[in-house]
Amino acid sequence: MSADPLTQSPPEAISHGSIFKRFWPQISGTFALLTVENVLGVAEPLVLGIAINRLVEQDWTGLAWLAALELTFIIVGIVRRMYDTRVYTRIYARVGSDLVAREQAKGSPITQVNARADLIKEVVDFFEQILPLSLTAGFTLIGSLVMIAFLDFRVFVVATVATVLTGLVFWIASKRIHTLNKALNNQYERQIEVFERMRASSRNRHFRRLAMWQVRLSDLESLNFGLTYLFLIAAMLFGIYDAVTRLDAPIGTVFALMTYLFQFVQSVVALPITYQQGIRTSEITQRVSD
Repeated sequence: MSADPLTQSPPEAISHGSIFKRFWPQISGTFALLTVENVLGVAEPLVLGIAINRLVEQDWTGLAWLAALELTFIIVGIVRRMYDTRVYTRIYARVGSDLVAREQAKGSPITQVNARADLIKEVVDFFEQILPLSLTAGFTLIGSLVMIAFLDFRVFVVATVATVLTGLVFWIASKRIHTLNKALNNQYERQIEVFERMRASSRNRHFRRLAMWQVRLSDLESLNFGLTYLFLIAAMLFGIYDAVTRLDAPIGTVFALMTYLFQFVQSVVALPITYQQGIRTSEITQRVSD
């Protein structure tokens, strides 16, 4: 009988890859449920469009299909969320305990041990919260683009260009994102040491520096968001114009195209959040593995 991944000896270094390798059966289970949920979500606008077209013809079968899809979506979503909580709380308990034991064995100061135990929670949260968001956004992006290509190829070309431009913006900003997160985490690791001094000047300076790095990160993220959203809104407006003025299609089909355009915009906006958190948590895993 193979050993339980939750009781195996800890890896020498903590990283996204090592956590997945160590707990891959449990994490793969969450991804499988998430995949089913995403397939149903991508199919929803198409089934809704079919339902509208059939209702116009007094045919109720499309509405029945839509109701069945929505019920399945709800059931899968409930099961996945309950399962996720159980998996990731166990993973954090194990990884966090191993991290503290490793730091204490190295003789690390308690301030560093405490800060790194808090930081490693962000890495586990990345798997539980951010990575599913990324997978959902990626699945939705690909699914919406495929459906848009099927419904209106010109809109598909414009949407693809907007996606490439968005990726380019965040690729250019990646080094700056890493630098700012490193500075912020350095400040977090000094927090308990600052508190132990019990000096108002040190405490105030510490919080001013935390605020400074957080503001700089927020400013960069806001600028990136503004640039990318310009590309996405331009693609969506072109899609609406092209669908309404050029397509000779039933109202349900036009509605489906509009819905896929909105899904496309939402998915592209969500992906940079994952990218930024991936950079941040990668800096954390490098830090705690030193």
